[in-house]
Amino acid sequence: DPVSTLDLASTVLELMGATVPPFFDSASMKDLLLGGEHDNRPTVSTLDYGLHRFSTAQRRLEDGHIWKLSCCKGVCPLGLDLRSGAAPPDETDWERQLFDLTEDPLEQRNLYESRPKMALALRPALQSNFASCGEAAEAGGG
Repeated sequence: DPVSTLDLASTVLELMGATVPPFFDSASMKDLLLGGEHDNRPTVSTLDYGLHRFSTAQRRLEDGHIWKLSCCKGVCPLGLDLRSGAAPPDETDWERQLFDLTEDPLEQRNLYESRPKMALALRPALQSNFASCGEAAEAGGG
């Protein structure tokens, strides 16, 4: 199940018996490490700076597969490569990607158009200014 490196801070603090500050954008994995169940919350990553403006969410959904949604203003990153577009992104230039990481761990097949229900299930987890994936703006609604 997806977890975030941000979760390490809360995990270490909880394992040490310390209080996790409420402002931490982190959730402890202590129970998972000690044999408990994963809480199945989405793992979210966002970068909104310069040419790199995207938010991704990963989560195991009801079909048992781990899905990843990326909504990007401009060009989406590719794996570890933060590709840059030729021009700075704007509010109307969106790229959307949805991958079934269980079946397609190398992210070769973008299923955004063919699996809209999976994309809609993940969109609320994205950082707020990315949650529409630009669709309301493209339809003239914002």
